[in-house]
Amino acid sequence: MLSRIFPKQLDNNFQGYKLAIWLLASIVLLRLGMSYGALFDTRHMIQTADSIALDTFGPGGAEAVVSITKLLGLDHLMLNLLGMVVLIRWRAMIPFMYLLLVVEQIARKALMFANPIARTGVPYLPFDPNLVFIAALLIGLALSLGKTDNAMEKRDASP
Repeated sequence: MLSRIFPKQLDNNFQGYKLAIWLLASIVLLRLGMSYGALFDTRHMIQTADSIALDTFGPGGAEAVVSITKLLGLDHLMLNLLGMVVLIRWRAMIPFMYLLLVVEQIARKALMFANPIARTGVPYLPFDPNLVFIAALLIGLALSLGKTDNAMEKRDASP
């Protein structure tokens, strides 16, 4: 399994289920949209999606939250652009990309649990999208590590 997560050669030879490719593409595209909101529509996103009342902060505090959110959006953009490169050019890295995104999401959830932020009003969504991402990423990781019949045939046919 480790050889699937950390392949010796970076190429487009993906041995998992094709559904893992489509699931990763969907997750990466959705997260790219989220990074767009964090970078270019920051105040609105903070106040609606994150339910944080910026107007209760002092001017310096509000600007600090906006700046940190923009930096986080840039980090998301870079991570998801890497995901796009993996999908287009280095599909052998799909299991590693899933693992990286799972660890990032779980660490994010743990940090938010340890350091909660006061929220205002009703959350933007009736569920926690981070839990949905974690579940989808774990399913994708399992699908990417699974051997398809096609991958086994290729392995058996090689000299």
